[in-house]
Amino acid sequence: MNTLPFALVLFLSTALAAPTTVPCTGNLQFSYNDPPMIEMNGFKVPVSLYITFPAKFPNPAQQKYISAPYTIKCKTFTATADKTTFKITGNIYTTLQQLVAPFKEDEGEYDAVPGKMVLVYDGDFVYPALREDWYQDRVFFTLHKNQLQFEMEGSGELIKDDVIGYRINKGLLKPIWFEGELTKTVTFKSTDLVEVFVKGEHRGLDYLSLDFKTNTVQIKLGVPFPNK
Repeated sequence: MNTLPFALVLFLSTALAAPTTVPCTGNLQFSYNDPPMIEMNGFKVPVSLYITFPAKFPNPAQQKYISAPYTIKCKTFTATADKTTFKITGNIYTTLQQLVAPFKEDEGEYDAVPGKMVLVYDGDFVYPALREDWYQDRVFFTLHKNQLQFEMEGSGELIKDDVIGYRINKGLLKPIWFEGELTKTVTFKSTDLVEVFVKGEHRGLDYLSLDFKTNTVQIKLGVPFPNK
């Protein structure tokens, strides 16, 4: 049986694994894919990239979607994504505004709010057979000066079994959302590492870290929820 030379096999495997280099053009948004959807649809990265090019005569507006390993370097940030990890480095107060959740805000079209980091989410109809009266539950946070502010929308019944925890500088794990109780504010210092862990059927992500010392945000798949 004929076989390819080892050097050629190595070259081909490396080439196939090489990330796409994306030019820094257009309006960039990073949409993180919730783990259950990744498992169902086989997404290749935890955070997909959407690039919107505004209309310019004679060409209409266009949107490009990238869900393969990629790297992008702009003047104010750099970002990379592979099959388990997304990393973006730049001023966190700015780069977080380029991240959007994979969930719509209401029953209508997809309209996620940049910088509104949804950690758990579920929605349903009051009358499923008629598909009427949509309602939803979600826990999310927004970033403020030395603070993460957490909010819960809805009754919380749909997401009551999901769990969110956090720790600062590898310290004690503390609850954000547990048994229907929400911690509304997490404060940190300007050089702290804040890690957020999520588990449950309705999680929007597994793990998120905000490293304010290195100005780096990371989203990772498959990070186990710590015991303490």
